[in-house]
Amino acid sequence: MAVRGHRPGDRLHAFIIDVFSRMIVGWQASKSLRADLAIDALEMAVHNCGRTDDLSGLAHHSDRAVQYLAVRYADRLADNAIVASVGSKGGSYDNALAEAFNSRYKRELIYAQGPWTGPGLADVEFATLTYVDWFNTRRLHGEITDTPGYTTPAAHEADYYRSTTAPTARRGSLLTPTAGQVILDGTDITNASPRERAALCRRQIGFVFQSPNLLDALTARENLLVMATLDGHRPAEWDDRATRLLDEMDLANAGQRRPAPGSGGQPPGRGRQVG
Repeated sequence: MAVRGHRPGDRLHAFIIDVFSRMIVGWQASKSLRADLAIDALEMAVHNCGRTDDLSGLAHHSDRAVQYLAVRYADRLADNAIVASVGSKGGSYDNALAEAFNSRYKRELIYAQGPWTGPGLADVEFATLTYVDWFNTRRLHGEITDTPGYTTPAAHEADYYRSTTAPTARRGSLLTPTAGQVILDGTDITNASPRERAALCRRQIGFVFQSPNLLDALTARENLLVMATLDGHRPAEWDDRATRLLDEMDLANAGQRRPAPGSGGQPPGRGRQVG
């Protein structure tokens, strides 16, 4: 995480940025430089990130501003098992990501839409809320992609969770539990046979289009047709759908390529779920 405060006039803002996706996961505004300014932003970040991830061991980096060095702030980090990291004195490169965002925020919102003459925080808060939503869900970023191109922080996170949760779901549904039940999309498959489980996985989860799950001797299109055949479809019936799926995965030009001499499938963290 990267943290940075900003002061347009007498209004201060604190932001927390997820370095992996560049998503703004927490922010707060205040008219005074108090510890609660940073703590409130941290609480928002913990709530947003804690819904999907275990935060223990997460590194939280900030500059040496007093609100980030406050005992109360350190206690909240410790409560969530987050490791504090503080930049060196005068070392602007230590916090370069947050500094860059702070400059962009001022240029694109504060200076562009100012002056802010209202007596309270409502005008800047509403404008910042709108800016954060745009920055997270619609602004294109080039630094966060594994390949040439642009994506949004929200789309980058969605791609990541699809590529990591789908294999877990498949493994969990294919294993025989030593205790308890396995429920797949509302269906109890605890006592299902291996063949029945495999069929359910193909139909309700799909398969992850990465090299460990592909047959090296077949092209990308042929790998899809194999899955269709296993599910009882004739290859001719599925040919058009295979074309559409490859196009949706940005692999239309790789339909006739084999995984081994080609790209090796989607690299880890960028896998695609096909179903």
